[in-house]
Amino acid sequence: VRPVQVSQLQQRFELAPRSQLAEAVVDKVNEVLAGHEAATCTRRMQPGELLLEVEGVGPPIALLSPEWSQKLASGFKVSAVRRHLEYEQLQACLGLEESFDLEQLWRWTDQKELVGKCVLYKPFAHEYF
Repeated sequence: VRPVQVSQLQQRFELAPRSQLAEAVVDKVNEVLAGHEAATCTRRMQPGELLLEVEGVGPPIALLSPEWSQKLASGFKVSAVRRHLEYEQLQACLGLEESFDLEQLWRWTDQKELVGKCVLYKPFAHEYF
């Protein structure tokens, strides 16, 4: 996260590539945020996480964890990694809400899986005549 923060400051304010000012600002902001998070008992979401809440409570769901991104880089098939991630995501959601199902998960994480599941409106189908 830090390199992205520094890069954003460098580009936005036209700073030098190795700007000590940008690095100092990022360090100070992260320090203040960490202090605020500790004082309020909150947790900042990490890149690649999605927060699904049911009645104000919910675990962060990893959309792509470092473990699975490494497996992708080592040659695992994308479809295999996707299914493993779906399983882990569904288990996290089931721990929160027992009636949670895969289609509910797909609404948040993989909407293309829902395409074959929905009923399309067909105005010229025989049942409408």
